[in-house]
Amino acid sequence: IGSFPLTGKINNVYGNTVAQVLQMGKLTDLLSACGLIPGQKASIQDLRYGKIVIATDADFDGDDIFTLLANLFYQFWPELFDSDKPVIHRLIAPNVCLTKGKKRIHFTTRAAYDKKKSRYKGWEVHYYKGLGSMERADWDMILGGDSLIPITHDKGFDDTFELLFGNDTEARKAWLQVS
Repeated sequence: IGSFPLTGKINNVYGNTVAQVLQMGKLTDLLSACGLIPGQKASIQDLRYGKIVIATDADFDGDDIFTLLANLFYQFWPELFDSDKPVIHRLIAPNVCLTKGKKRIHFTTRAAYDKKKSRYKGWEVHYYKGLGSMERADWDMILGGDSLIPITHDKGFDDTFELLFGNDTEARKAWLQVS
C-alpha cells in the first residue's frame, strides 16, 4: 500500500506524445511511483501495486482530476483497464458523514443526504471540504467497503475519451448542454 499526493490538475495528455508527457515533471513522478514507463506496455506483474486508486475530492474539480488521470493512463496503458483484471479504480469519497456514538454513515453527494436526512434526527452532520477533512475512521470505512469502483474498458470507452478530450469542441459543448 502506498500513496502519491498530487496537487491541482494535470494537463490533458490526449494526443500527446511520450516525449511531451516526459516533460511534465508531476506526471513522471507519478508514473515512476506506479512502476509505469511511458512508451512501454504495462506489465501487471511489474507494477509496484496491484491497484492504482484515484482518490479525489467529491466535487467538480475532483471529477475533472479523475478524468484527466484516467485519460493519462488510458492513452498510454489501455491494458490497465482490462475488464478481467482492472488495475485502475476510483475511490468514491463521501461528501457528508453522519455520526451517532461510534456509528458512521456516509453519503457521496449532498443530494443523496438531503433525500434521507429526515431519517437521521439526532445524528451529527459533518460536511467534508475534501479528502483532507476526513478522519481515520472514515478512511477505514471507505477503504474496507464498496467505495472502490474498477474502471474497465467497455463498448463506448474510446468514444467517451474522444468526446471529453479530443479536438471536437462543438460535440463536447452539445454533450455538456444535455448532461
